[in-house]
Amino acid sequence: MRENFKEYLIKSGYSKIIIKQRQSYSDKYLEWLTKNDIKIEETEYKDLLNYISHLQSEKLKPYYINQQILGIGSYYKYKKLPDITYKVRILGTEKRKSLLLNEKQLNEIYDNYIAREKEEKEILSLIIYQGLMRLELLKLTIESINLERGEILIPDTSYKNSRILRLSANQILPFYNHIKTKKGHNELLFKNCKGYWKLSDLLYRITKKLKEKDKRVSLKQLRQSRYGLLIRKYGLRQGQYKCGFRSIQTAEEYKSKDITDLKASILKYHPLNEL
Repeated sequence: MRENFKEYLIKSGYSKIIIKQRQSYSDKYLEWLTKNDIKIEETEYKDLLNYISHLQSEKLKPYYINQQILGIGSYYKYKKLPDITYKVRILGTEKRKSLLLNEKQLNEIYDNYIAREKEEKEILSLIIYQGLMRLELLKLTIESINLERGEILIPDTSYKNSRILRLSANQILPFYNHIKTKKGHNELLFKNCKGYWKLSDLLYRITKKLKEKDKRVSLKQLRQSRYGLLIRKYGLRQGQYKCGFRSIQTAEEYKSKDITDLKASILKYHPLNEL
């Protein structure tokens, strides 16, 4: 059974380190359930909160508890059971507010970025204009790009739903030049970045260059800015789809038309989002 869970995590695109962690965290949870005579199929929200209280009694920091919750959530998804962890994140301190950028500012960041290799700027464009996350970038294929329609099909991941979005005008030519050299439709779009760590290295270089111009800029901020723009333009339901959010509550964080930063939560239990 444990090996089947490992295969599930591998297919979901996780790195070896994350897979090892999530196996360990789910094992601890299952052991706790067994000791308390609770079957995984019968667990309720209150059982999860009791387990979190157990972890807190062991003086674990909020970060490590959150990592365990993610591992447990992966196990529920693997078992095809309702994911009762989806609503929970333990916060030790109030989240730092993240300034949302407008369209003009995002365009300036893209235009002023000088890339060492073409894939750098293409990946940056997908973060800025479509709000893509790491796992989504890894799963893109040549077939994901439809230049005739000016669209991109973003695949689903363990965190986000699939969706179709418009390409920005300044993405068309770079992707045309990129795709015309490729042969198979199923070929990965960013073949040189195949693998979690190779892409991580490239994202690190992008972040470093961005911060050389402005220390306040981060990839997370660029994604969140795009989510905010999409939701303010299309409304909650359409915005939720275009951002790939699985919960309408996530979209509601961005709904205010005059929002300039994300509201930080001071609640002990908070809806869980990986942005």
